[in-house]
Amino acid sequence: MKNCLYELNYQYDNNILLDEALNIGEWKNFKDPSNNHVFNHWYYKSIDNGYAKEIVDYFSNKIDVDIRARFFYQKSNWTLPFHKDRGTQCSINFILNDTNDKVSFRDGDFSYKCALLNLQKEHAVVNPKSDRIMMKLSIFDKPYNEVLKCITA
Repeated sequence: MKNCLYELNYQYDNNILLDEALNIGEWKNFKDPSNNHVFNHWYYKSIDNGYAKEIVDYFSNKIDVDIRARFFYQKSNWTLPFHKDRGTQCSINFILNDTNDKVSFRDGDFSYKCALLNLQKEHAVVNPKSDRIMMKLSIFDKPYNEVLKCITA
């Protein structure tokens, strides 16, 4: 599990993040940059300010890296198939709504609320029972193991 996902004990106000995800900005359909495929059940919006930006700044300083942050919304009963992220080495994800759905790696399935994920390992979210809303802090310039060392130091 530690090579795929590391659950973080980071204290944050989930209600504020969920409110910002739902009420600030407009959802856009996610488009795969490699082939321009538009996903009709998977949406995102950028994070530019507010409480979410404070969390982005905290982790950016702690890890000493630029972070690209977005909220994601995955519709229920839609599978995000196994894949490796393009360009994103790892991310810190916050699951904002009440869901017990898991992220699947080839090594197993894991539930979490806040975790560092190794996105260079194949992963999927298979048929969530309910809509899934998360905040994703994407890290491009440091691999998972280096970020894990920074976070746990």
